Amino acid sequence: MESAPLILSDSIDLIAEVVTYAERLGLEVHAEVKLLNQTGEELPQDLEVMLQGASLLGLEATPEPALLLAASRLVPVPLIFHPGASAETRMLAEEFGLAVVAEPDAATAALRLRSLSPGRDAKRAVEPLSARALSAYQRRRLSQSGLSFSREGPRLIAIDPASLAIEAPHEDEAPVQLGSLDAVRRALESLSTLDARAKLKMPHVEGADRHTVEEILLGPPRVLSDPASKAALEAYGITLPEEELCASPSRAAAEAQRIGFPVRLSLASPDLRPSDHPDLLIDGIGNAARVREAYRELQALATLRDPDARILGVTVSASTLARALLSAELRILADDRVLVRLGLSSLSAAHPLEETLIVLPTHPAALLRSMERLRGVALILGESPSEKRHLLSELAELLYRLASLLRDFETELVRIKLPRLAVLESGELEVREALVEIGDVFSRQLA
Repeated sequence: MESAPLILSDSIDLIAEVVTYAERLGLEVHAEVKLLNQTGEELPQDLEVMLQGASLLGLEATPEPALLLAASRLVPVPLIFHPGASAETRMLAEEFGLAVVAEPDAATAALRLRSLSPGRDAKRAVEPLSARALSAYQRRRLSQSGLSFSREGPRLIAIDPASLAIEAPHEDEAPVQLGSLDAVRRALESLSTLDARAKLKMPHVEGADRHTVEEILLGPPRVLSDPASKAALEAYGITLPEEELCASPSRAAAEAQRIGFPVRLSLASPDLRPSDHPDLLIDGIGNAARVREAYRELQALATLRDPDARILGVTVSASTLARALLSAELRILADDRVLVRLGLSSLSAAHPLEETLIVLPTHPAALLRSMERLRGVALILGESPSEKRHLLSELAELLYRLASLLRDFETELVRIKLPRLAVLESGELEVREALVEIGDVFSRQLA
C-alpha cells in the first residue's frame, strides 16, 4: 500500500488549501510546515535532507534556484505548488526537470496521478492513461495538456460531465477520483514538463590558459573592462572579433586602415560601457579622418558624463551587420550547474526586451525549447533547419566555454555577462561586449 504523500510548505494556508481538495478526493496526505524558501537569506545547508520524501512543496514566495536544484536531486522529484507562478518561475523549474502547479485543485489532481503511477521511482510524469471512455469534447480538452494518451493504460472516466476519475481495476472497487476536468487538464499540463533525462556532465575545455586568466583576475573586487574581460574569454578558446584598443586618434585611424573600413569605435572604460550608454559607440565609420574625429567625440562625451571615469582608450573593430542582438549572463549554481539568463534586445539598445532561462548542462532539444520562448526566435535561429542547427551549435559551444571559465574560477568570479552578443547575417555569433565580475576572494585571502 502506498504511503500518504508528504506535503512540505512554508505556509499553513497553502497546506490547508491542498488538504481541503485532497479530502474531497478521498486522498490521505501528510503535511508539515517548514521554512523552505528564505528569500534574500542563505538557504539551509541540509536543504536536500529536509526535502527527503516530499511529494509536493508549497511555496508562497518565488522559489530560489538553490531550492529548485535541491528538489531536482530527489527521486522521485516533488511537485512545486506556487500560486501565481510567473513565466520565469515555470521556465526555471522546467530547466531543473520540475513541474509547477499554481492552483490547489490542480496540485491535488497531480498528486493523485503521480501516486497511482508505478514509475514513481523514476523521474517520469505519470503512467500513460487511456482517454477512450471519455467524450470527444473531454478528450479534446485534455489533449491541450501536452501529454500523449495510451490505448492500454489506466482508463480515465467521467463521474459526471465536469469530474474525472481513474476506473478501478476491479468491479468491487470504487473509481479513484481526480477532480474537475479543468483541474486534471492543468495537472497533466504541468506534469508534461517533468523531464526523464539523465543528468548530463558539464563539458570541460581542454587547453584553456588558466595562468593568463589568474593574472587577469588577481586583485580587489571589481568588474573588468571590456578588453580585460575579453582577454579572459580568449584564454578559454572563445572566438572574438578582430579589434584593437587605441590610446590616440592617430593610432585609431591607423588600425582602422589595417582592419578595413567601415569600422566601429567604442569607448573602453570599466566605468562607462556602451551597453549602458549607447552613444559611446559609433558604427559605420568610412574613413580615417572620421575615425580621428569620432575618437575625440567619444573621449569628450565620456569626460562630460563622468569626469572621474577611468578611460582606457577607444576600441576599433570592423563594422558587421547583425540580424539580432542577444545578451547572456551566467552565474554558478551548486551541483556543477550554471544558470544562464539569455535575452533578446533591440538592435538600437542592448537592454533585453525579453529573456529566457537555461540551466547548463542541457540537451540540444531543451536548449531549442528555451530559445523558442523568445518571441523573436525566428530572427535568432534563421529559417532553414541547417541555419537553426548551426546557430544552436554555435550558441551551445559559446555557453559551455563561458560556463567552464566560470566553474574553473568558481571562488573568484561572481558572474560573466555578454551585454551585446550579435547574431550576424552570416549566422555566426560575435561577442561585441563582455563583462567579468570578480568577488572578494583575493581580499579575503590577504586579510
